[in-house]
Amino acid sequence: MCSGLLILGLLCLSLGFNTRPLHNELSIYSGYPEYVWVLLYALFANGILLAVNDSVFHTRSVVPGLSFAFLSNSVFLLVPYFQGYYMADPGDPTAMFGLVMDIKLTGHILSQDFYPSFHILFFSVATITNLSYNTVSFMSLPLLYLFFLIGVCLLCRALALTQRATSAALILMSALIYPEIGVAVPRTFLTALFPLFMSVLIFTVKRKSRGYLLLMAIFILALVLGHPVNGGPLLFAPTMLVLILMPRNKSSSGPKSILGEPRRQVYLKVVAVWSFIWLGWIADFTQLQAGLRELANIIYGESYLTYATNAISNSQLPGYFIVEILLKNWGAEFFYVALGLGLSVLSLLSLLRRRTVQPSILFLCLLFLTFGAWLVGSVFVGTGLEWYRFIPYVLIPSCILTGVRLSKSSRMVTVSLVLVLVLSSQAVGFLSQYPSAWTSSVNGSVTNADMDAYSFFVSSEVTSIPVLQMWVQPFGPLVALKSNNFQYANIGSDSIPPVGLNYTGEETGVPPGSSFYLFVPWDAGNYYQASFPQFPFMWKYNSTDLVLLEKQPVTAIIYSNPTLNIFILTKS
Repeated sequence: MCSGLLILGLLCLSLGFNTRPLHNELSIYSGYPEYVWVLLYALFANGILLAVNDSVFHTRSVVPGLSFAFLSNSVFLLVPYFQGYYMADPGDPTAMFGLVMDIKLTGHILSQDFYPSFHILFFSVATITNLSYNTVSFMSLPLLYLFFLIGVCLLCRALALTQRATSAALILMSALIYPEIGVAVPRTFLTALFPLFMSVLIFTVKRKSRGYLLLMAIFILALVLGHPVNGGPLLFAPTMLVLILMPRNKSSSGPKSILGEPRRQVYLKVVAVWSFIWLGWIADFTQLQAGLRELANIIYGESYLTYATNAISNSQLPGYFIVEILLKNWGAEFFYVALGLGLSVLSLLSLLRRRTVQPSILFLCLLFLTFGAWLVGSVFVGTGLEWYRFIPYVLIPSCILTGVRLSKSSRMVTVSLVLVLVLSSQAVGFLSQYPSAWTSSVNGSVTNADMDAYSFFVSSEVTSIPVLQMWVQPFGPLVALKSNNFQYANIGSDSIPPVGLNYTGEETGVPPGSSFYLFVPWDAGNYYQASFPQFPFMWKYNSTDLVLLEKQPVTAIIYSNPTLNIFILTKS
């Protein structure tokens, strides 16, 4: 306990003495000295060691231990905010900001807004607290993480698991094994709410209470309206499993619900009502409105496996390097999924042999296999299903099943397995949470300096001239500042070669003789050289090329700061 408090104090001092960067770092991780990251990991490790100091998982040791782990992860999730980043991701979070701005400026919800409840919530919080949207967005991440852990605890209680099993599951789930927990988007909210929803679902089935029935209806509505695409499998999969496992009333004199009917009938009616709401909501999906053929192309078009295979073959990277990248980005997730699969198979084999198995374990196995099948199907069927959306719903039953198995182990086995699993997973989670050279991913974070540049551009831009880019994603920040996510067709998303270096208009999609704007970030000439030093051919241009770009007679720089340069190019 004392060592954890000491580490926390040193960490706070270290964060306070380090100033914000003047430009985009090659990686967020380079914003602080190495010892800051060591202290951050040490605080988490101290909490885990405190939580597993004996095989009984006493509450006196588990609660403060998990508290240190929570503080460590909360600070880690807020590092971009401390570093002066406007958003830790230039894609969906900044697009969400644009839709919130629509509500603020017009008092209306954009007709194309697919997640209005999410944006109304954030707009309301920002208005009530008088905080900026990006501040509210960052601060929501630790709160969602806390709700997630509370939900896992309640789910274990609803399944009548032992205190040891519950504690072991919480310790396993405390590691940041799912990278997207650090992105404030609707699907992250559903991830945080899902364990709470499952616990309410089970309590509604097990207890005769008007309160639980009302809570179940509210949670189903939240899942459906939070993200209609994800809301479907999140609603139907666990619901069907609960209905399968729910005890049936064999006589009319059996237990009655609060409405005077068998609980099963009332439950089915509630689910049916909200299912119709979900079907009505999903009917507003843009691809569905455009036609069933377009929707079929998304679902049954090129699979993610085909897409990934083509990308790997075109990258000219050796096989061991591809495996290394996959393990760095998704190693912890792959391991936990494999662990959950093994435990599920063992539990089902035990059921077949002994004809008896604990109902809660059977429920977790079926939940894991249901979402696991959805996950595998989304890899082989079509890219539109986006397989990574379903990983957390596979990890939750996997970690709880592992916790149950660990709780039945001896002291030495339990302690060693928990430490190896959690500390290794947290190391991977820390290193893969944000884009970095370590994960060989493009760093797309948006700093406050970026937003200053975009703000200048928005106030002076001629919308009839195309906006192109070089190794940066202006679409999200620009549309966010313009407060309309679907209107500005002149903003492109394709990188282009420097003018004068074998440039032709066709390469950019801009007709020869046309003018266009070009965004060039500070790290455009060196990022991939640092990421892939043994493969310099992967980066077409270097700093010398960018200097030549500035000297071209058709090039005029209209804005410059240490993070971003904005050019206007006229090809005559």
